[in-house]
Amino acid sequence: MSGVDTVRGIAYQQAQGVLQAVGVLEDPDLGGLRVEGTDDAVDIELLGRDGTLRHAIQVKVRATDYTWGESALLTVLKRWAVLPAAAHASFEFLTDGRLGPSGQRVQQALRSAAEGDTDDLARLLGAGIDDPVYTALGKATIRQDPSNIGALLKRAESQVAAMLPSAHTDEDRQEQATKAVDRLFRALFDFTSNPEPRHREMDRQVIAALLGVPAEQSPAHRWATARASYLEAAARRVVQEAVVPSVADIQVQVPSLFRQHEWGEGQRTHLGELLSGAGPVLLTGRTGTGKSTALRILRQQAAESGEVVIMVHAESYLPGRMAALAADGLAAVLEEAFPTATGAQALSDNTVTLAIDGASEIAEPMRRALHQELLAPVSSGRGARLVLVGRDVAALREILPSSVSPATYQMVGFGHEQRVELVEKATAAAGRPCPPQLARTVVVPLEQTLGDAAANPLLFSMALSLLDNQSAPKGRADLYRAFIEQLAARNGASGLSAVRTALGIVFARLLNEGRRYADVYEWHRRLSQATSGFVHG
Repeated sequence: MSGVDTVRGIAYQQAQGVLQAVGVLEDPDLGGLRVEGTDDAVDIELLGRDGTLRHAIQVKVRATDYTWGESALLTVLKRWAVLPAAAHASFEFLTDGRLGPSGQRVQQALRSAAEGDTDDLARLLGAGIDDPVYTALGKATIRQDPSNIGALLKRAESQVAAMLPSAHTDEDRQEQATKAVDRLFRALFDFTSNPEPRHREMDRQVIAALLGVPAEQSPAHRWATARASYLEAAARRVVQEAVVPSVADIQVQVPSLFRQHEWGEGQRTHLGELLSGAGPVLLTGRTGTGKSTALRILRQQAAESGEVVIMVHAESYLPGRMAALAADGLAAVLEEAFPTATGAQALSDNTVTLAIDGASEIAEPMRRALHQELLAPVSSGRGARLVLVGRDVAALREILPSSVSPATYQMVGFGHEQRVELVEKATAAAGRPCPPQLARTVVVPLEQTLGDAAANPLLFSMALSLLDNQSAPKGRADLYRAFIEQLAARNGASGLSAVRTALGIVFARLLNEGRRYADVYEWHRRLSQATSGFVHG
């Protein structure tokens, strides 16, 4: 690797090491980890309480212009397979890079071998069925995690925050978690550089001391106990000023074994229909049609009926860490940090529904990773039921196994009566109740200005919020400009012209890449790049 790639590779490996070290404290069967394993084929070793190797990981970065192919992957896998520990320990090849077509075949062959079908692996290896390599590689996997280093450390901070014994405020807890992860990150560099293998081991006590948390983490909230508290809290989270949207079943039966998806109004139905079936569900709709609001309302309505809906956002997903994402969903409702173990328990509960918002908007490598993680539980029908939400129904469908036929729904645009209801609720919340007849006089000019866009709850609400300060906007462009100016005025922001220009640059660059999403770290970097021209120009 070049110098830059070498530095990036080391930092990526260390960030993954931090997450694995935090995971040691969350797994009662693990006693510690070793960085830079005793063989070059291994970068991180997870050790049992008795010191034996349980799981080995090789971490590799890959430049975006290159992919992993069959030859490179099999070289690593074969090197692991001949090690003595391979007979009883599992192995993971972890990379931020892409797999080429031949690399994908290797990944699929390993997956099939784990399920007992070694035919594909035999063809790749060209070895006899009695070769010990099959036993070793039956416990091997290839995992892609394209997350940047900041996102990996942010996830570690979230998990550590759930372990901290006490904190006066959420801000204190977050500050403590950030400092704790920084200490662990720096310590891993010291351990990695030690030439003696035994001095590269970090046991539970050392990890816990660095993080400032108890060495033995028994989750304060088991799901069996937390479930009742979650239902109670979710039932109280009424979505203020919201009008309950409708959805339309856009899936039609055709005379074959397969189902066909067609766009259109479909069969209009109530929101609760999303929970009526047994399999996975897709909910789609354009920006601002109320998908996220619909999920929050569904979570509240379901809780009133004793059903658990855990709402999470795909932006927070890291490959291989679905349980941590579920724990985030619990924390958002109960307003306290929850350990990853509790999220894992909730996901194994087949009475739970996990709703993943923004699933089609995340970057394509993340969608592929999500697909891989959901493949086994969705195919088998085990654990929590799944609702995937996003703008692009095709992208949502690709996340699910091809063998599964999901129920598919589309958001229905707001009609005139729903707009009148929205005006009534908004004015009542502002302390200025507006009777239906007066509300209609407000709605009509907004409908005339927005045209078809009035059916979009977000755009209609934006236009409604501007009426306190000025007349109705004269079209969509005027609406966007006025709304941004209003946000800036409320927050005391200045230099609005530069803000609009910088945001335009960032959005344009994302769209040029075929993307509509960037995490908070990437936003910061892109905004810095966009504004650098203002500073140096």
